Amino acid sequence: GELASRADRLGRACAALAETFAVGRALSEGIDVALVGPVNAGKSSLFNRLVGSERALVADEPGTTRDYVEARVVWNGVPVTLVDTAGWRSASGIEQRGIEIGEKRAQRADVCVELIPAEFLGEKDTGRREQGAGNGGRGIRVISKGDELEGGAGGMIVTSAVTGVGIEELKAAIVGALTWL
Repeated sequence: GELASRADRLGRACAALAETFAVGRALSEGIDVALVGPVNAGKSSLFNRLVGSERALVADEPGTTRDYVEARVVWNGVPVTLVDTAGWRSASGIEQRGIEIGEKRAQRADVCVELIPAEFLGEKDTGRREQGAGNGGRGIRVISKGDELEGGAGGMIVTSAVTGVGIEELKAAIVGALTWL
């Protein structure tokens, strides 16, 4: 009986320790956060705003981001690797290969931030949601281009790389994702 009791206590202690592993790893090594969404959703603009400098090329023409770009930042003491991925759309050749590489990188991320451009609100689907907010339940859906928003956002975080609206709220949500790990 004594041995069974000790084994039970030890098992509970091990289980409690194991539950802290993911958060401990994230605090020491950081978390990977992929920005995903349709082409021209503002992923690169938001990426640059979150990084605090121009790291990704931004243009009005679709397909500017061909694969993915990474940058490391620290928010509230948590190291974060941001990943800007190519936008979802039908493509061919090298652009299609870049989209596929970005999708694979996003699948390895701890958190995916799916951008939904304000002009897409009310549309049935934004593209490839299974790759975005469906990342094992570790997704954050946000409205991008919030400076163009007319009306409500259905409770989602509204961001604007142009005005800075929602940037601090998004950072807090990303750091808060540590509780998901």
